[in-house]
This record gives sequence, structure tokens and C-alpha cells, in this order.
Amino acid sequence: MRLRWFIYGLLLLAVFLYAWWEREYIEETHVPIPCEEWQGRGVCLALLADLHARPGDGDYMDEIVRRVLAAKPDAVLLAGDYFNGHNAESSMSADELEEHLRPLTSLPCVAVLGNHDYYYGEAEARAMFARLGIPLAEGRRITIRPGGAELDVAGVRCMYTFPTTGPIAEKRPGTPLLFLSHTPYGALFAPSGAFLAVCGHTHGGQLCLPGGKAIKLPDSITPPVLTRGLHRYNGLPIYTTRGLGTSILPLRTFCRPEITFLNIEPHFPSEAK
Repeated sequence: MRLRWFIYGLLLLAVFLYAWWEREYIEETHVPIPCEEWQGRGVCLALLADLHARPGDGDYMDEIVRRVLAAKPDAVLLAGDYFNGHNAESSMSADELEEHLRPLTSLPCVAVLGNHDYYYGEAEARAMFARLGIPLAEGRRITIRPGGAELDVAGVRCMYTFPTTGPIAEKRPGTPLLFLSHTPYGALFAPSGAFLAVCGHTHGGQLCLPGGKAIKLPDSITPPVLTRGLHRYNGLPIYTTRGLGTSILPLRTFCRPEITFLNIEPHFPSEAK
């Protein structure tokens, strides 16, 4: 009996150590995205979400930024939850996080806030992005010009925090529109004609079984199929990144943190024969 419990204890310790290690084993995911309206050269957009920066996470934040810049994307999309926990004491300060994120501003950046950013403090989060010169796309349409052509990024405020979407910018005729949301649920409110919606919030499940099935779904409003990866939902392609941080437990199992690179390419439908 004692030997059995000893073996169980060793197995639990092994799982814990693996989960502790995996939480910072960043994977880079490259996702091809065809866009019929895109008129420029092919471009790469880096998608980051759910940093959940804790006190003492400075080296990890720097590694994320270093990996992004090394890939030389054309722009950066930031999908919320930069701060951790439910109060300022459990999170890296806005002043410190600002300095870790500042190198990203060498590229065009667009952001939205997540629920943990509201827990930390909406005013402080918005002030940080204002100092960085990164526009927040909530209720707005931000135009960037990667690859020599215009790309509109519209966003929605955090649908985990607010019961309604608030204002959402409409698509401009002739200009491709990408929709940025913190949550997959918010991504469902993309304007008609958007070629892609991107989001985070779920951490890909964070604690998963082998094969990536989440042990517990992140919330009751996220369609389970949208927990991670690229899926077409009601006709709209939606990409949910696994994000880079952790919530509550600083552990991940079979769900490594992810920097997503969206490779936007012109797409010309083949002529009917």
C-alpha cells in the first residue's frame, strides 16, 4: 500500500513539474489566411494574447517580445489580458509592463482590453497604451498599411466584462477588415464582410488532456469548438490563440503558450470552367 501511494506521489510530482515547465515553452504557430480583397504583398501579423504578467515575469515578457521581433512581422495584434489576477498586487505594474512592451512599438500595433485588464484598472491600462502610442480598437476602426496596402482592424470591448458589445465599426467597401476581440464570443459579432476574426481569453484550455482537449472549458459563453485554433463558425473564420500566460494556477498541460503569426495572402478564386 505504501509503495502504491509513493508511486502515485511520484506521478503527481512529475505531472506538476511538467506543467510548470510547459507554461513557458513558447510555440510559434504560422497560419495561412487567404483574403480576396487584399491588394498588397503577403504580410505577417503577430497575434499576442493573455500575457497575464505577474511580478517577476520580466524575463518572460522580454522573451516574448524578442521572439516576435525576430520573426519580423509587419504588424502586431494584441488581444487583451496583459495584466494578471484580480487586483494590482497580483500583477506586474503598468509602468513595468509598459517598458517590456515598448520595443513592439517599432511595428504598427493595435490592441483591445481583456477582462483582467479591467480587474487591474481600466484607467491604468488605457493610460499605458496611450503612452505607448498603441491605439485601442474597441468600437473603432484602425487603419494600418502593412505590405503597401490598407488593412482595417475593428474591435469590440471585452464580452466577458460587458453584457453588450457597445459600438462596432462597419466594414469599408473595398478594404479588407480584420476583427479583433478578447473573447471568442465577442468575435461572433464581427461586421458583415470581415475576412477573419481573432481572439484569445481561453488559453487554449490551459489544462488539457493529451491531444489538447480542455479538462474544463474557460466559461459558459465560449462555443467549445472555438477554444483554440482556426475554425469557421457561422461562415466566419475565427482564430483563437492559446495565449502566453496562465490564470489562477501557473501551470499548463498539453497546451503550450503560443505566439501566432497570421500570414495574409492575396487569394484569387479560380475561374469557373
